[in-house]
Amino acid sequence: MTDDQGDKPVTIPAWTVGALLADMVAHQSKALPTPTAPPHTVVGVDALPACDVCKYDHHGRERDAAYDGKTKRGPWAYMCEECFADQGIGLGLGLGQRLEVRS
Repeated sequence: MTDDQGDKPVTIPAWTVGALLADMVAHQSKALPTPTAPPHTVVGVDALPACDVCKYDHHGRERDAAYDGKTKRGPWAYMCEECFADQGIGLGLGLGQRLEVRS
């Protein structure tokens, strides 16, 4: 193969469009790993308990808990999303776990 004047040889790069497309298709066809939660951040439960913070701090308001965790006040409690955002200290060992209903 020569250039458009016909006098110099032209080398074809290894990364031609066809090679790039074939490589992209090969990578896309591989199954992506299923994302998993970090260790000790999720626990399975049969049913969601009531939020302790709502029950005691909001005059008996009933909400399903989404977390079991340590609060900024010190003790552990079942907490809904709102109360965890306000009172929770995090997820993981010694901090808290997200509650997921087992299927």
